[in-house]
Amino acid sequence: MRRDWEAALSVAQTLGDKKWENRASGEIGFALFLAGDVTTARQKVTAALIGATMLQDAGAQIRYLAAIGHGFVQLGSYEDAMGYFDKALKIAATNPDAGYQFVVNEGRLQAFRSMGKLDAAQELADDIIAHARAKQKHVKETQALITASTVATAKNDEAKAVEDLQAAIELAQKGGFTRLLADAQFYLEDIYRKRGDLPKAESLAAAAAEGTQSSGDIYLLPFRLQALAQLQASQGKYREASETYDRASDILDSMIGNVTSAQAKLGLITSMSAIYSEHFTLIASHLNNTSKAFSVLEHARGRVTTDLLMSGRPPDSPKELEIEKPNCSIES
Repeated sequence: MRRDWEAALSVAQTLGDKKWENRASGEIGFALFLAGDVTTARQKVTAALIGATMLQDAGAQIRYLAAIGHGFVQLGSYEDAMGYFDKALKIAATNPDAGYQFVVNEGRLQAFRSMGKLDAAQELADDIIAHARAKQKHVKETQALITASTVATAKNDEAKAVEDLQAAIELAQKGGFTRLLADAQFYLEDIYRKRGDLPKAESLAAAAAEGTQSSGDIYLLPFRLQALAQLQASQGKYREASETYDRASDILDSMIGNVTSAQAKLGLITSMSAIYSEHFTLIASHLNNTSKAFSVLEHARGRVTTDLLMSGRPPDSPKELEIEKPNCSIES
């Protein structure tokens, strides 16, 4: 994906096509995010939105407003997310060719669910699935089924959640949608974990982790390896669990190394700190290796400081500090 968009960027620059130059740069930002370079990705997508606004490129404005909205959903800032989604829908409403906004509405669906607005979430899920089936948009249908399953889970309707996930897995397998297949397996794993069927849950967690890695979605991989390690530890597979935690830490280490902002480095470590603390507890409690246990914590604590000392640069440049602001100056 990144190579293709870099080639498109080169062609756009040669032709002097500012619109496609801006779009290609934004898409490269998405590729960087999936590879774990969160700071550069944020810079590129924010710049692409500003560029799209200046160029009056409605399609790109909708896409990047939706992307930023999804980012706020991931951060738990649902009201901020809805603001960006509303702006995207407003632009789409004045451009009939924009069509049904699957990405925007998927983000709204996730926000409604997380805010506890389950009836609104279910209504929107049904609407997305109906439009996807009518237009034979199998990727969109698969994504909506996965999110609908989480709504069903929140409503304590386990049977409906399993039904939605199994339908999503079938669609993803038929279509070769690797990332979505991993997502569906990950959510289904959690249901089997709660049922107490740990071997089945472990199998699904392992498949989800492998699918996430093969699809290049590195940002999610540490969390999915953490879930796998938890299941292995729950079954007394302590050495396997420790190896899985090591693998998660290696991926996280690479992600931290790709981020230039000290604030972003600390944010990554904070959001994923449970990986280190759980690994420490596992080693200390079950593997009788105190030095290894403390090395896990020391490694996490010293990672940011080491990077900054080796880089020989101040923690954050003015440009990075500007990007870190939650509400950049983008007009409606």
